[in-house]
Amino acid sequence: MTSSGRARSSTTAGSARSSFEKEQKRRPGQAARPLLGVVAYLGFDVLVLWSAFLAVHAHPLPGFPVVVMAYIIGALGGSLPLPAAVGTIGGIAGTLILRHAANQN
Repeated sequence: MTSSGRARSSTTAGSARSSFEKEQKRRPGQAARPLLGVVAYLGFDVLVLWSAFLAVHAHPLPGFPVVVMAYIIGALGGSLPLPAAVGTIGGIAGTLILRHAANQN
């Protein structure tokens, strides 16, 4: 990374920090709201995925922690910048298929 790249990233981080501090001064005590929203979004998204397994009568039904881990791994795999999206489509399905194959052995 060049020195201008470092300066730009530190400026961006400083800008984000200062805007966060301004928001804290404007609305004290509201810092947990965005974090609560992120956790609620993730939780409801995983619940929808798990209820899809219930809806199709998956056997054996994966446990909720397994679905959470598969969702996170699939989301991370889907965010990789690969050319032509090689290997990122179906990351959750691939993770669950591997888990199912591991249970068969």
